[in-house]
Parts: sequence; structure tokens; C-alpha cells
Amino acid sequence: MEVSFYKRAIQKRIKEHCFRKIPYPTRHRIDLASNDYLRLKESSNLINSAKNAVEKYGASSCASPLIGGYSLAHRFLENSLLEWYSFSDCLIWNSGYAANRAILSKLPQENDLILADKWIHNSMLTGMLESPAKYKRYPHLDLEQLTKLLETATGKYQNIFVVTESVFSMDGDYPDIKKIAALKKRFSFIWVLDEAHAIGWYGKNGSGLAEQYQVLPHVDIFIGTFGKALASQGAFTGFQQSIFKEYLIQFSDEFIYSTYLNPISAEVAKTAICETKKIAKKLPFQLTEMSRDFRRKLRKLGLLCPTGDSPIVPIPVESPEEGPSIANKLKRKGIHISAIRPPTVPLRGSRLRLSLYRGFSLLEQEKVLEALTD
Repeated sequence: MEVSFYKRAIQKRIKEHCFRKIPYPTRHRIDLASNDYLRLKESSNLINSAKNAVEKYGASSCASPLIGGYSLAHRFLENSLLEWYSFSDCLIWNSGYAANRAILSKLPQENDLILADKWIHNSMLTGMLESPAKYKRYPHLDLEQLTKLLETATGKYQNIFVVTESVFSMDGDYPDIKKIAALKKRFSFIWVLDEAHAIGWYGKNGSGLAEQYQVLPHVDIFIGTFGKALASQGAFTGFQQSIFKEYLIQFSDEFIYSTYLNPISAEVAKTAICETKKIAKKLPFQLTEMSRDFRRKLRKLGLLCPTGDSPIVPIPVESPEEGPSIANKLKRKGIHISAIRPPTVPLRGSRLRLSLYRGFSLLEQEKVLEALTD
């Protein structure tokens, strides 16, 4: 067996200070690496929901959805999603990665064009590259360039897909989605919006930025996750036209050929939706204001933190090795943050990534600020 290629690839990663390791599981007093934005992971309601689901459905779905893995737990979750978003239809997936890859590899066809933000998630990029459609990537958040591309492409393709995240997973920024909705009125395109990092943080019902800015009816394909603010596992897609769901059920390998999402996760996600609605009504705008305020504190200390109001707060660092060094220093003080390095981000794009959460107290904030500047 010849393994020299693998050894060289690993050595290259080590030399570039980009070698990945699975961290040993530990508990931290302050966890700013998790995507548990609403702190529902240890909610007694969610835990009891999981216990009840085990008794009701057993420990696994034990089959792909078309063979027998689809249960009442999945159907009840779909009903909750349809009520939350007013979609025409929806589909549950094992992961957000599977959903994004399936949508962008299967729905755009040979005579179609995909216009995608330069910084879309790897799952979207992978799907797009597997699609028979042509694609162009516009500069990050540059809607003027998107407009020019739409002006040039309209009438030349059967369908145009416009693809973006709402809150981007590494920098926590987001496009002017009201402007994208206005562009959709002007140009007839299919809008694909990934709200994985916006759900729970935005909207009067906690369902994301599209709800907050009242553009949800303009989104043709909506992607959300259960594994972040909703503290469960899996993902979902919402559709304004059911034909997209039916097509994916027929032709998506990611949906057809894998044991389906655990019914326990489906029940927990359904409970989390109810909890999220309650939280959103109790804390209107408090989460976004907390993010703005914490960013101001970081900048006051001289840290290069961008403005914004999302739960994802990036702090650029000079080199790939600096990020882990700072993260390890904070870990010794009981604070867990993420150090993001290439190839997850572009070269010279290394950063610390802090994920804020409901209940991030002023005392905890002061401890983090002190540790970052120590």
C-alpha cells in the first residue's frame, strides 16, 4: 500500500500551521465556540422531549425515508415548520450540508445559471460545482455587481438561481436582503437563501432575517438547520412551490440513500421551535443589541472587530498560528473560542470566531475582554 501522497499532504498542513485536530471534549465556563445561540441545548423541555421520543419512537429511524424511516415525528415537525414559515411545502434532511449540496447539484439544469455570493458555505459551493448549470460568483455582499450580472444574463438562460446565506458563517455579516427581494421583482430568478445562522436570533417569531425584513414570500428555496439555535440535529428546506420538493424526493441521492434523521431529533426540533417563538417574543431586539454592544467593547480595546448585530463575531489575526495560540490561552482561563484558519477561510483570512448566546452576561463579557487583551 502506497501512502506517501497522504503523508506529504498532512506534512504540508502541519508546515502551514493549518493542521486540524479533533479537540478533546471538555466543559468550559464560557463557551463562545458553540452555535447554541439560544442556550437550548440543556433546556429541560428539550431534554424531556427527547426522553418521551425514545419511549414513543425508539432509538433510531432505522431506514431511509422512502423505505420506512419517515415517522409521525417527522410529519409533526413538518407541520410546525409550515406553520412557522407559511411555506407551500418543506422537506427534512439529515444535515444542512446534505440539503445545500442536494439543492444546488440537482435543481439547476444545463441551460440554467447560478449567481452566488463569493463566500457561500462549502456545502453550497460543492453542490454548485457538481451541477450541470453554468455559474458565476459575485464579490461578497456586492449587490451592485449582482445587478449587473442579472442585467447581462436575463433572457439568455432558462432559469437563473441567486444563492446567498443571510448571516455568513465565518464573518457574521449579511447582505441587504430587502434589496435582493427588490431585484427579484425586477428580474425573474429563483432565490435560494440559507438562514442557518440567523434562525433564533432574528424576527419577531425567531425564524430569521427574511422574517425580520418581511421578504420571506420572495424566497423560493429556504434552507434552515436544527443543529444550531434549535439545539437538535438535521436541517430543512422550505419551498414556495412544491414541485421542488417532489423533484428532490425523486432525484436527490442525499435524501434517498441514507438512514433518515433520528425521530428523537425531530421531536426535539419541534419543541425547540415552540421555545424559540417564546424567547423571540420575550427578547425583541435584545440579542442584536447585545451583539452591537459587545462589538463596540472589542473595538474600544483596539481589536479589529467589524460592526454588526449577528451572533457571529470575527476578530482577524495576523497568521494561522496566532489564532490557536490565543484560543489555547483563553481555554486555560475557562473560555472556549474558535480559531479559524485556511482552507476554511481564504489565505490571510485567519480569525478568532466568537459565537454569542442568550444570557451572555456583562460579567462574562468582561472576563472575555480581559482575557483577549491580557
